[in-house]
Amino acid sequence: MNGMQDIPIGERIKLYRRRRGLSQPKLAQLIGRSESWLSQVERGVRSVDRLSTIIELSRVLRVPVIDLTGRPLSLAPNGGAHFEAVDALRRALMSYSAIPAALDLAEHPPHPPDLGRLRRTVVMANELY
Repeated sequence: MNGMQDIPIGERIKLYRRRRGLSQPKLAQLIGRSESWLSQVERGVRSVDRLSTIIELSRVLRVPVIDLTGRPLSLAPNGGAHFEAVDALRRALMSYSAIPAALDLAEHPPHPPDLGRLRRTVVMANELY
């Protein structure tokens, strides 16, 4: 929705709730929260503290998450700001030169690698990824 970049999430929720014709008690019930909690969120007294709650609000109000939050959904563990170092680390870890080092293949082995060990290492790397 254009022109809403600076509107807090609580006001956005209130706007979309009213557009859907829902009362505070009804919306609170639909998302499994108290009317008091929803009132505090809409007034900016309290923040929406869980990603799951934002997603549920989005579903019930039938609006994209970005329309509620004013920014794309962040799946960072702490929901915080994006750190440039994360991209640099990701590039370093995903570079081709990092793969042989991680698999102990940095030096040309005198004999072919143990395929069972290599398979276990690949499975573990995939699970960690």
